[in-house]
Amino acid sequence: MNVKLSGAARRVCDARRIAKSVGSAIVKSAGSENWEIELRRGQAEVELSVYVTDDGIILAVPLTLKPISERSYLTHIPLRSTVASAMGSLLLRHLDELEPGGGGEERGPWLAMDPMCGTATILVELAVTFKFKFLDLMGMDVSVEQLGRARENILKANVGPRLSLSVGDARRRWPLKREVELDGIVCDLPFGLQHGNTEAEVKRNLPAILQSMHGALRSGGILVLLFSAALSPHLKELAQAESSLNWKLLATFPLKLGELHGNIFVFQK
Repeated sequence: MNVKLSGAARRVCDARRIAKSVGSAIVKSAGSENWEIELRRGQAEVELSVYVTDDGIILAVPLTLKPISERSYLTHIPLRSTVASAMGSLLLRHLDELEPGGGGEERGPWLAMDPMCGTATILVELAVTFKFKFLDLMGMDVSVEQLGRARENILKANVGPRLSLSVGDARRRWPLKREVELDGIVCDLPFGLQHGNTEAEVKRNLPAILQSMHGALRSGGILVLLFSAALSPHLKELAQAESSLNWKLLATFPLKLGELHGNIFVFQK
């Protein structure tokens, strides 16, 4: 039995008591007389996960021994691998839906970049899962320390030839060749909670970051951005301002990252 609590439930509920209560209810139910409650994780034949949140209660049966968010090819995983994979899938799906290129041939493979890549979790997921779909993947970050961790991930995943890194500030002109235009941008934007950034700083820097993205992306290109739910209205206002970017919003997906609420946005330039 695996019980997780979040939000107000952490203050008013006891995880062990919930596990015993749910286990007892299952044992007493029809046809389950031979079942025994085992609270030690990894010792039971069937595991039941109970998630108690402010939004409700979720019951699930894990199908794998290890969480699917764990990746054998990643050492540093600050962003859940499942979220990184979802963002990559959204980018690829919308790129594949674009109009075919000249001569009636389908476009691609694609050129994509994460301008605030951190440890390159998203890019490594793209390189491993969709390795034949991308011509090149590029990562950039202002932190040399973070790029060092990104190199460790790249080496462990053995995707070096398809994934390059550079030092750069996402608020300024990116170190790209003049003739290079990106097909896609995928990025976990700062929430204003880590690395010394506040929400006020994020809001102040966001216009310059979005303008840099706009300048590097080709017309019709796709952006997949993960951002704080609290600041999402500000992002949408900037991205869809007719006087500057005027990106088309294709989809929005709300999600929870532990205690944090976020949104994945899919825009088209």
